[in-house]
Amino acid sequence: WEDGKIRLTWQANQKNKLGFAWTYQVNCGCPQVVSATVSPEADQRATFPEQQKLLFDWTSPITNRILLEAAFLQSYGISVRSPIEGINPAMITVVEQSNGLKYRGPDPGLRWQDNESNHIRAAASYITGAHAFKVGFNHTSGYFFQTTYAVQPLSYRFNLGVPNQLTMAAVPYDEHTQTDHDIGIFGQDTWRLRRLTLGLGVRYD
Repeated sequence: WEDGKIRLTWQANQKNKLGFAWTYQVNCGCPQVVSATVSPEADQRATFPEQQKLLFDWTSPITNRILLEAAFLQSYGISVRSPIEGINPAMITVVEQSNGLKYRGPDPGLRWQDNESNHIRAAASYITGAHAFKVGFNHTSGYFFQTTYAVQPLSYRFNLGVPNQLTMAAVPYDEHTQTDHDIGIFGQDTWRLRRLTLGLGVRYD
């Protein structure tokens, strides 16, 4: 597991403050679940070759009553489940029904996956003695993509060494999800009148 992070804040001037943050991770479960019932050649490598987050934010108190703020966040990641290196692709997975032992080859559920999301938010606040008024919006876009495949789409089940079932997976296949505009717009106000406080708000998604 490798992990790197950095956070910077810059007070550009009296009324503009900028922030930057970056996180980067790489990790691998290699092998992933070798155990008393999963032989090494039947295991998978679970790798995350890139996991990254990037953040920018800005705040600006224009006056002692008006505050502007905005931020951008991008998240990106790759996730891979692959066979152990050097495995013979002709090896068919076998599961022994009597004790659950899995050997000879990995499951058909291997995959390659990547995803990205981009988030933007902005808001303006107006605060007086009686009111705390705020308007703003948030917006998200991104995608998710996954390919599911197999070294060998066939698997066997044995019972005390006697085959009694075979399963064939319909692979490879792809999944794709696209988010173009996930948006919300809001306005809210906290209104104080003597001992009475009202919280009012409206939002459109």
